[in-house]
Amino acid sequence: MKKVLMGATVCVIALPAAADSVYVDLGGSKERFTFESIEETSVCMLKRQVAAAAGLEMKDFNLRRGSNRLNDSRTLKDAYVSDGASLNVELVERSNQCR
Repeated sequence: MKKVLMGATVCVIALPAAADSVYVDLGGSKERFTFESIEETSVCMLKRQVAAAAGLEMKDFNLRRGSNRLNDSRTLKDAYVSDGASLNVELVERSNQCR
């Protein structure tokens, strides 16, 4: 007796992971910053991106969410920043955020 196996073709489509983003007010203009994941992106990683885009040095500003300065020892998620959030740049004489 012969057994016939019917094989099913499995097709796997790799889709790019959905990116998270935040908007940062750079003193009159809002810029969108996109990254892989809020869970994995640190406050300091975002601050470096903002510094490069705005032509600022890290020591010259703080990142804020409303009236709260973001804790630099946390990921964005741990700092209560969600996908699509709006953040502000606060110019300061000397920032100790992400030294």
